[in-house]
Amino acid sequence: MNTLLIPRRSDKPEWTSLPLLCELQYPWDEDTTLAKTHFKAYHTGEDLHFQFTAYADKVRIYRKVNDKLEVRFSERVELFFREDAGLRNYYCLEMDPALRVLDYQAKHYREFNRDWQWPESLNLVCRSQADAYLLSGKISIKTLTALKLLKGNVLEAGIYRGHVLSLKGEEANIRWSSWLKPEAMEPDFHIPSSFGKWVLEE
Repeated sequence: MNTLLIPRRSDKPEWTSLPLLCELQYPWDEDTTLAKTHFKAYHTGEDLHFQFTAYADKVRIYRKVNDKLEVRFSERVELFFREDAGLRNYYCLEMDPALRVLDYQAKHYREFNRDWQWPESLNLVCRSQADAYLLSGKISIKTLTALKLLKGNVLEAGIYRGHVLSLKGEEANIRWSSWLKPEAMEPDFHIPSSFGKWVLEE
């Protein structure tokens, strides 16, 4: 199923009361013991709220100078939003448990502008549990509209995770999971088939 219905809430609900919208899968890995990732979201009409529950026995984060590019070698969750089906313009948010955000604008195929910045604070919060980290954030509807991403009540988006199994310097052994199964033999989220639709409930 490539469509998610994002519920509308007038108040600030407890995340535990909200429905699980999807569980990410590992399209390129047959290891059934790999850590799971759950995704929830809701909107208020003014803001889109999201939460990842990313299970992990250990969270591995790369730090050297604390630049946003270090997120590439770290445990992280990701949201991509596209303006059009051909990926002539799309935006990527890669968020690690240290609350660093690798934000960039992109064009097909893999033309990245990493100097670009998301035009607002995402208000990220990360909470650790014994077996998972919960990363939550907020995106304004105004920003999604200004970037020409929200059309009516529909967003086209991708949901992903890079789960780091081992880390030595910048050598990260990463297993990639995704909401949808992209049409690619090797891990690749920067293609049209990795995106689906989010319908914001009226």
